[in-house]
Amino acid sequence: MQAWVLPRQDGDLSQLSWARWLAEHGVEETIFCYHASPPLWNRVPMGELPSMRAFADSMRAALPEAGRLGIKLWSCGIPECVLKDSEAPRVESRRLFDETLRTDGAPAACSRARRKAKAFPAACRGCRAQALCEGVWKGYLENRGEEEFSAI
Repeated sequence: MQAWVLPRQDGDLSQLSWARWLAEHGVEETIFCYHASPPLWNRVPMGELPSMRAFADSMRAALPEAGRLGIKLWSCGIPECVLKDSEAPRVESRRLFDETLRTDGAPAACSRARRKAKAFPAACRGCRAQALCEGVWKGYLENRGEEEFSAI
């Protein structure tokens, strides 16, 4: 079983407490989604989210215990320069459900919609991960600026 978790600034930032609860309920994979699920089914307003750096730090802290619990942690919406893919692999454009149906019934790639809502900060110029990165949510950059991002 897989679960998607969307953070809120006023909620518990501890992915570890979520991982424990999910493990007790039979979940084996958890995707912690920053702002929106991969197919954009769910969204949390930018003003209600913690910083990406705080979110990534709490995921890093949860990884060892989650591994002991048998839970695989994935991330969504966090660029590699903030949370390395080797720590918590990103799911954008790599997994099932990257497609949705428009109101007329035609399929539409969710990655295209996500990319329209994202931008590359100045630090992304020359970053070796840019070809695989969708960028940063435009709303995040408007609210918090570009300080958290750096070329890798």
